[in-house]
This record gives sequence, C-alpha cells and structure tokens, in this order.
Amino acid sequence: MATFKPDDTVTIEFDRARKSISVTPEHALIFFEAPLAWRIRGLESMHHVEIDFSLYGSVKGPFRWPSGDPGSNPVRGRFVQRGDGEINSAPSDKVGYWKYTVIVRDDRNKDLASIDPGVMIKK
Repeated sequence: MATFKPDDTVTIEFDRARKSISVTPEHALIFFEAPLAWRIRGLESMHHVEIDFSLYGSVKGPFRWPSGDPGSNPVRGRFVQRGDGEINSAPSDKVGYWKYTVIVRDDRNKDLASIDPGVMIKK
C-alpha cells in the first residue's frame, strides 16, 4: 500500500520580470479538518495577492471562516496578503477538489498576473 505525506504549505512565487505566478504544489492534498498555509514570495510591499476560491453550490471555499477578527480572511473563501508573507487558513470543513484563483495586483488594484491551482481535501 502506497503512503503519502499531505501538503501543509503551498508556495506562491511572483516573477516580477515575467509578470507570472508559480504555485507549488499546483494541486495540493490535505486531510479533512486540516488547515493550509500559503507562503507568498516575490511581491513588492505595494503589491498584494488575493486567493479566491470558487463557489460550489452555496459554499465558497473549503475552509472554516474564523470568528472575531478574520485578518487576511475577510470573507469565507477569500484571503488577501500585502507584500511577502504567509496566509494561514482555518481548518477545512469540506471535502473534494476545490479550484481557486491566485491574483497579484499592484497598488492601483491592476491585475498583474493570475493562475488557477487547486486543493484536494480527503477524509
């Protein structure tokens, strides 16, 4: 029987010269009730990254929305970070494959690059 190690961190790297984004792993795998972290690299302090999950039925994103101060998670299924850093989700509360869009924007909110990776959540 094959074993695997689930992913706990996804790296998002912005290449300013090429205005492109790479996501590693592009298709992450985590277990149900596990959180996921996104490590953001290559952004200038005036840039921000937005991680926006697709809507499935009436649910946006597979991660619980934190009560109180949501920090980088203003609404369920959306995460925002200015400059380099790390975004941490709450634990997942849904299973399945979830597509999301990563968008890098400048200080005027102009899109510089985007990519559509995903995360598989298994019980």
